[in-house]
Amino acid sequence: MGKIPRASARGFLLLLLLFPSVIFANEVAFGGQGAIPIPMTPSPILLQDAHIVITGNNINSNELDGSWQYACDYTFKNNTDQTVQVKMGFPFPVKDSITEISIPKGQRLNKGDPMVYDFHVTVEGKPITPTNYRVPVKKALDYKGAYLWEVTFQPQQILHIHHDYVTGVTVNDMGQSFVNYVLQNGGLWQKGKMASATVEVIPNTPTRFCHEIEENHPSTNLPGVKISGDKSDRRYQWHLTRFSPAKDLHACLLTGRDYIRYRVVYPIAQGSDSIPLNTITAEQLRFLQNAIYAQYGQHFQDAQMQAFFNSQWWYESNLNYSDRMLAPDDKTALALIKKYAP
Repeated sequence: MGKIPRASARGFLLLLLLFPSVIFANEVAFGGQGAIPIPMTPSPILLQDAHIVITGNNINSNELDGSWQYACDYTFKNNTDQTVQVKMGFPFPVKDSITEISIPKGQRLNKGDPMVYDFHVTVEGKPITPTNYRVPVKKALDYKGAYLWEVTFQPQQILHIHHDYVTGVTVNDMGQSFVNYVLQNGGLWQKGKMASATVEVIPNTPTRFCHEIEENHPSTNLPGVKISGDKSDRRYQWHLTRFSPAKDLHACLLTGRDYIRYRVVYPIAQGSDSIPLNTITAEQLRFLQNAIYAQYGQHFQDAQMQAFFNSQWWYESNLNYSDRMLAPDDKTALALIKKYAP
C-alpha cells in the first residue's frame, strides 16, 4: 500500500464519480416503517405536537440486520368541556409471503407478525398494554394490523403519549437505504393539522442524501431539512410549524460503506465492465484496493494516504479494524485487483 501522489488522489476521486452505482443483486428488502397514531373513530382530540427521533443501529450491515430505533412523543389536547374516551391505533405492516424483508439482529418474524419490534406506549409516563389488531381483508385498508389502546381525556386536558419501537432497514438493489415515517395520519385528528412537528434522523454512520450523490435522484420529499454534524455525527432534522400533513417522510440515504460497495467492490467482484481493471493506472488500482479496506475504517501508515481518506465524507478511522471485517465480495475484488497491480 504505497505512497500515492496528490494528482493520483484527484484521479481516484474522478474515477469514483465516473463509476455509476451499478445494480448487481436481488437485495431489495423492506424493513418496516413508523407512523403517527390514528383515532380509530372520529374524535374531537387535537394533536398539537409530534417529536420523532429515528436513530440508526448498524444500518450498513453486510447481513442486512441493522435497525432503526424510533422514539416518538406526542402532545394531545381535548378541545371540549366533556370527558372523551379515545381508542388510538398504531398501524403497522405485517410480514407476508411475497415481500423480501430485513430483520434486525436478534429478532424473529413469522408470517403475519408486525414488522415493528419491542413496541411500547406510555401515557403521562405510565405504561399501557396495547392489543394487537388484525385488519379484516374485506376492509382493504392501507395497513394490515395495528396496536390499539384506550385513553381517557378529561375536559380540556392535555396528555403526553410516548412510543418507542424498532424496525428493520429498508434497502434497494442500488445500496440506498430508506427512512419512512407516516405523517399523514396527523391529519386524521381534529382540525387536520398540528401546531408543530419535528422529525430527526440520526444514522450513526456516515451518510449522504441520495440526491447529494446522484445528480438526477429526486431530493427528499419534505422541505426545510437542516443538516448538522459530519461523518457519524451527521443528522437530519425537519421542523414543521402549522403543519397540515399532506406528505409522509421518505428519505433516501446512502451510507459510506454502501457508497464503496456499489461503486468499487460489487462491480469488480462480479465482473462488471464499469471498472476496466486492465486499462486504469497502477496508482488508481492501489486506490481502489485501499478504498476496500477504508470502507471499514482501516488506518493507513502513509500520512498522505490517510489524509486523503480522512477528507472523504464516507471514511471514518476505526481503531478496531481487522481484516476479519472483509466480506467475501471484498476478498474477491481484492484478489482481482492484485492480478492487475504491478
